[in-house]
Amino acid sequence: MTIRLFRYPITLHYSWFILFGLLTWGLSTEFIAQPTQDLSLAAHWALAAYATFLILTSVLLHELAHAFVAEHYQLRVTGISLHLLGGWTTFQKECHSPRLAATVALAGPACSLLLAAFAWPFQADVICRTLYKVNLVLGMYNLFIPCLPLDGGRILHAWLWHRSGSFSTAWEQTAKLSKHISVGMMTLAIIGLALHYDTIWIFFIAIVLRLLADQAHKPVAYSQQFPSHLRDLMVARSRIVSIGENQTLEELKTLFLRHGYGAYPVTNEAGAIMGLVRYRDAQHSPQWMTNAHTPLSSFITPLHPNIFVSPQVPLIQALDQMILEKVDQLLVMEDGVCVGWITRSMITRVQHALRNPRPDGKASTDVTQPIWQS
Repeated sequence: MTIRLFRYPITLHYSWFILFGLLTWGLSTEFIAQPTQDLSLAAHWALAAYATFLILTSVLLHELAHAFVAEHYQLRVTGISLHLLGGWTTFQKECHSPRLAATVALAGPACSLLLAAFAWPFQADVICRTLYKVNLVLGMYNLFIPCLPLDGGRILHAWLWHRSGSFSTAWEQTAKLSKHISVGMMTLAIIGLALHYDTIWIFFIAIVLRLLADQAHKPVAYSQQFPSHLRDLMVARSRIVSIGENQTLEELKTLFLRHGYGAYPVTNEAGAIMGLVRYRDAQHSPQWMTNAHTPLSSFITPLHPNIFVSPQVPLIQALDQMILEKVDQLLVMEDGVCVGWITRSMITRVQHALRNPRPDGKASTDVTQPIWQS
């Protein structure tokens, strides 16, 4: 279910409705136990549903704070998702600097703590007291647990990014630390349970954080061990499958179906590469299934620094650029001429080679192929 609010698409995952029901049930039990609440059973349930709505609105405001700050710095927001674990905000591209990443990450906890401060003077009211506690926990939890994808983990990543100069290296370090912290939280929760403390919720949170840390680590695993330069790993220009600028959508579809690649460089009449066309852009066109003779020109992404890289740069820098720009392919340009092509799937093969060394203990160097599906 998706609605629009402040021009942002807000997606309510089905688990959000499960969370709404669980919170309402839990709060109704707490409110019914309040000796000062002389209300009928139905009124208690209505009060609990109202409090749940305000709590989940607080979570939405937390995410909107991320969105407002990001757009203030010209970072386009593509959507906000709300689910059982809270929510997250997605952007068209990653934050382009550590300072911006930290600023956007801080916005959410700051909003939650501000809401807690507003509710604090009115704690005599049971709903305000609940809102104070929830927003205080939400703000502190996100701020002071340095695990991805929590805001505290993103702030730690921004600091490590500033120190190392590499988004991917810092992300890998943060993801590894997130794994260790989540295991430590599980251990503390088990010790707490053995001592008869109510720490089961910490255990389940730690499990979720561990799973999310594993997911965050996978795209950048072994990035600190990448070969120094990408010249010897790229697909050479002579081996790139390309498409002419004057060809049609039907011919592009044929290439996609034949090879299954995620993008193709586009050549002009002189044979020089002038841009690229991506499957994800073409397939969303209304003409994709109905008008196969549509000219290809409207789907071409022209040459721009965000879609090409120099062959002299380290491979880790190419991965950084792909992540920051949220692209899966880069042209390799030298002196204004395309000399090669590199994709995320090629980098995945490098990671696989590093993860599975040869019997002699060295990483396999067999990572160059004509072109890889992205």
